[in-house]
Amino acid sequence: MIVLDTHAWLWWWAQERHLSLSAVKAIRSADKIAISAISCWELARLAKRGRINLGFPTGFWIDIALAVNRVVLLEITSTIALVAAELSWDNRDPADRFLVATAMVHEAPIVTKDRLIHGFAEVQSIW
Repeated sequence: MIVLDTHAWLWWWAQERHLSLSAVKAIRSADKIAISAISCWELARLAKRGRINLGFPTGFWIDIALAVNRVVLLEITSTIALVAAELSWDNRDPADRFLVATAMVHEAPIVTKDRLIHGFAEVQSIW
């Protein structure tokens, strides 16, 4: 299983050309492609603020994107929330903290272009 960062999920769904070759290979070979519930929140915020255009109503886009074969939605559990809060990491972005905590709790690598996540040694990242 791999966890996709929000931008990786969006790019995978929209245009793989934005993904690195390593990211494409990881996604294509994964038995499960995990999406954190925080990515649904983050996409909705970006769409509401006009920073992305999904081409469909946000809820519809999310429902369709989560219905893809091998995709699983990972809920934010109390364990993930606790790990996110206790990370010894300077990154204050709540979405990043929840994504990293989700990958850590599920012992899965995270597919991300985010250099701050790559620099955090406690989680394996792919890009």
